[in-house]
Amino acid sequence: MMQEDPAAGGRREEQSRRLDAFLQRAAEEGHLRPDVSLAWVRAILDQLGDSAAHRSPEVEPPQAADLVVDTFLNGVGRS
Repeated sequence: MMQEDPAAGGRREEQSRRLDAFLQRAAEEGHLRPDVSLAWVRAILDQLGDSAAHRSPEVEPPQAADLVVDTFLNGVGRS
């Protein structure tokens, strides 16, 4: 996609910057564990999103987004 649409790379970079800023703000507001680096947090979130997009095509995008957020914030273990 990036080769076919040169502007896509710019949009991707802008979205990446926005996500980094969002995670930084979430950490500052105490929503994320302080003992986990933001680089690790970002890597996990990226992988969750990628898995939702490419490994679960039967899940509709709104439900996939909810699942990503819930898994990201709460994990998959029982409380």
